[in-house]
Amino acid sequence: MDAVSPRATSFNQQAADAKSDSILTNIVRAAYAEPLQFTELGSTSGTGSVSGSVGAGVPFPFRGGTGALPLQTIASTFNASTSVANTFAVQNISTQDFYQGIQKPISKQLILSWISEGFDPRVVMNLFVSGIEVTQNGKTKLIQNNPESYNDWNTFYSAVNQLAFNDLDSEKTSSTTPVSTDLTRAEASKEAVLAALINAPAGAPSFEKHGNKVRLIKHDAGYRFCFRAAPGEPKSKTVELADDTFFQLYPSDYCGETVKKSDDRINIRTRSVEGAIFYLGQMVRNEWGVGGSGQNPFLIPHGGTTPPYTVFKLDKGLQPNSLINVLYKGQVYGIARDPAGLKNGSSRVLQLLTDALNLQSSSKDVPVPSIITLVGG
Repeated sequence: MDAVSPRATSFNQQAADAKSDSILTNIVRAAYAEPLQFTELGSTSGTGSVSGSVGAGVPFPFRGGTGALPLQTIASTFNASTSVANTFAVQNISTQDFYQGIQKPISKQLILSWISEGFDPRVVMNLFVSGIEVTQNGKTKLIQNNPESYNDWNTFYSAVNQLAFNDLDSEKTSSTTPVSTDLTRAEASKEAVLAALINAPAGAPSFEKHGNKVRLIKHDAGYRFCFRAAPGEPKSKTVELADDTFFQLYPSDYCGETVKKSDDRINIRTRSVEGAIFYLGQMVRNEWGVGGSGQNPFLIPHGGTTPPYTVFKLDKGLQPNSLINVLYKGQVYGIARDPAGLKNGSSRVLQLLTDALNLQSSSKDVPVPSIITLVGG
């Protein structure tokens, strides 16, 4: 009997490995400034069969039967056969739609979703944020996430670390927008209007009272960045994002408070999936010491006796604690296994890239802005 479950599980594992290997291979290509190439394990089909037969026939003489040699006969047969066939479809993804999709900036919704699901903001923002714009008192300063510059990268990480240290989080928000002029109750009660409201999909605008009249109101649900205050902690403080770069947090910047518009704000510039892969290639080049700014291990001190942390590290050669390895042009490359995420964020980076590649691989989605407000109105 051909068991389907083990084969389906095996295919699931192989499909996941193929996806991870493809992403990791493209990071290697980016490190050597080579063109990217994406493939996808599309489908598999297979057949398996086992057959056999046992037969008995009339004994017929084989030899002997005369003199001292007894009669010998052949009287049974047995046949068995098995066959297994699997067909895999692997396709090169080189369409215009795919490349336009992976070149779109990562959306605010995705970044908020990852942070709310528990991903470390330092990993998410290092991977998908190319810069932080701080605007205060009418002046704007850009903190760049540039791995080609040791000072720029460390300044950027310092800013991200301060945001995380102050419990950067996200929360759901709602807003209302009038989409009609004021109507009298008689006008709103007309048969055609009521029929349209009855047949409207969920989330469609609805009538709400406005003075002695009514108007159609659209309710929009979304998310925003905010900070979590510890019990007893004042909801107002000055945060030093980097050297000579301070930002004042107000009560409206904290989760659960009413959002207020302000000219003082922190914006983030987001990368695309392709841009994130190129960014990792830049990091790897400088980790290996073949980049333009000399060797940089990108180690992040945690303080105390805790070992330093690296966002992403690509090893050459087989390592004793490797999670994934790929062979590219005769050389083995791999990332380390660190389930607790205490020293190495490489596996989490690969997980985020896998999600982003699946979600942003089409240009048919609505275009998103590359600049997102993190703090302020």
